Amino acid sequence: MSAEQDREPEALPLPLQEIGEGAVVGAVEEFETALDLRRSEGSIEGGRLRAIRYDQKVASAQVKTAVLLAGLQAEGRTTVSEPELSRDHTERLLPAFGVTVHRDGLAVSVDGGARLRAATLDVPGTVGHHLSSVGQER
Repeated sequence: MSAEQDREPEALPLPLQEIGEGAVVGAVEEFETALDLRRSEGSIEGGRLRAIRYDQKVASAQVKTAVLLAGLQAEGRTTVSEPELSRDHTERLLPAFGVTVHRDGLAVSVDGGARLRAATLDVPGTVGHHLSSVGQER
């Protein structure tokens, strides 16, 4: 076995580790509620959430997602603005679950009280996506 094969693979950093849990916690704290974050399992306790406008200093898809999902439980319209566009998976998927997403330049908003509905998704690049086409090639 060569030294190269013997070496432990380096752990790839998770996106949340790159930006730090504090960025997500800080963003959600803007909703003026109590947070209890233990070992990546968080809980939100407190009264009703009020919608916020959260202006990110550094674009982060994870922070944007946390704020938008919390915003679905808030009273009013929650908006996240970012200095540059980050990954937009959340705002592209929410309409499939019945949520109206508003986009204005680098700001994205959701209205609180939206009810999520179940949806069947075909996600390219996943095992399910590849299996759905098995036997269809002729």
